[in-house]
Amino acid sequence: MNVTCKWHEGLVLAAAVVAVGLLAGCGKPAAVSAAAKGEVLTVYVPCGMERPFMAAQAEFQRLHPEVTVNVVLDNANVLVRRILDKGERPELVVSPGTIEMEALEKAGAVKASAVRPFGRFDLVLFTPRANAAGVAAMTDLTKPEVTTIAIADPEDNSVGRYTRQALQKAKLWEVLQPKLMLTDHPITAYKHVAREKAQASFAYRSCPLKTAPNKLEYSKVRIVESVPLDSYDPAFACIAPLTDSARAQEFIAYLLSADGQKLLGEYDIPVLPRLSLFVPCGMIGPFANIRDAFLAQHPGILVDLTSDRADALSERILTKGEKPDLHFSIGEVEKDQLVAAGVVEKGQAVPFGSFRLALCAHRSKADIIKGVADLAKAEVRTILLTDTETSSVGAYARKALEQLGQWDAVKGKIAYRPTIKDCYKELSAGQADAGFSYVGCPVPADPAKAEYSKVVVVTVLPEASYGGATVYASTLHQSGFPAEAEAFVKFLLQEPAQRELAAVGIASVPATVTK
Repeated sequence: MNVTCKWHEGLVLAAAVVAVGLLAGCGKPAAVSAAAKGEVLTVYVPCGMERPFMAAQAEFQRLHPEVTVNVVLDNANVLVRRILDKGERPELVVSPGTIEMEALEKAGAVKASAVRPFGRFDLVLFTPRANAAGVAAMTDLTKPEVTTIAIADPEDNSVGRYTRQALQKAKLWEVLQPKLMLTDHPITAYKHVAREKAQASFAYRSCPLKTAPNKLEYSKVRIVESVPLDSYDPAFACIAPLTDSARAQEFIAYLLSADGQKLLGEYDIPVLPRLSLFVPCGMIGPFANIRDAFLAQHPGILVDLTSDRADALSERILTKGEKPDLHFSIGEVEKDQLVAAGVVEKGQAVPFGSFRLALCAHRSKADIIKGVADLAKAEVRTILLTDTETSSVGAYARKALEQLGQWDAVKGKIAYRPTIKDCYKELSAGQADAGFSYVGCPVPADPAKAEYSKVVVVTVLPEASYGGATVYASTLHQSGFPAEAEAFVKFLLQEPAQRELAAVGIASVPATVTK
């Protein structure tokens, strides 16, 4: 796999209920939906995730009543064998970690690029409730009172693999070899501890300890230690399609949606960090591509993009109380508004590029307006500008006009509009003669767009005249995921992301620009 999980049965149709036999290792019949009709979506689910997926089944069917979701439960590695050895082909398969998906990928049953994490488990050490051996931490496993440690075979089970990694990092794996009892499934290891046939074992905190309570004697064990997260690979719960079913993709999208993640969280699947990004609409094209590339490198993070006018994004934060994790400004003014309001710490905004400021004109005035000095001509009657106090474009344009000695000569001709796009539309309609904009934003990549087709850039202003139109990434101090937000900003500064930004005229940030 190229990510750490790595990265949203034949069903017998009958008029009544479908009966299914007992499944190996789960000790309970497979869960099937109500009367099957219309489209059928079969999902193979490890039996340790029974509760969350039965809830997801019900909710997805409520949202898509024309679809019957058939949830088939079995041990994770048994489901793999049913697919690889028996040729069964569900639309979707769920995995509690790395090993199971790797086996399917190696056999060509699923594509690595299609595997999507939807939760991240954490590993714990647990003992019998009585804990006669006095185990309080992994180091206690070396005590003579501990004679048997039951763990799922690390060659066949993800929980076992992560357990081995953690013990190896703690330099205990080799020492504990004589005490290890390898089991076929994590649930089997659990049962040995619950029945005091072993003094300790490892499992995910919530799966199956909470997500399948009917299968476990949970009251007979106790968690004694959380295994450090950095001692094993991320334990992602994953889902992957085995077919090209559009419904399968819809089910994945539901699990990754805000509602799907909320539901999984309610049923004890530890959900993924979900970053909310506020992006000015002029940047949304490259940011959509950057988001996808970021997710490919960081499969354990979800990212939502909210696009709106720059002023509207500021208003949503400052007056409506919305709380994104990251805000991307089109210049100093928008960034400074957030700092002044106390939602961004002073000095914490990160510059990620800069625009060039351009003087634009209606095509009919292109022969008259060749540069800033021509704005003083009598033929130029109306110059459009965004507010110089609340918009960076307006502020930079005024500064340039002042630096170039033209402000006093033209300020009587200036009409203010809320956004650059408003200026563009009015200029294109011939209702004004000139205006200012960034090159590339919103000067379109597709100049044939009707609202822009009659606007031309007559000159690009010297950067020294306005000090450079630096754009910023700001992590709001109320962000619930500051580490993930920092990872996104770092990714934004890397060459592939910078190349995407160049498509809307954002140049790489100069090394001299500081936070």
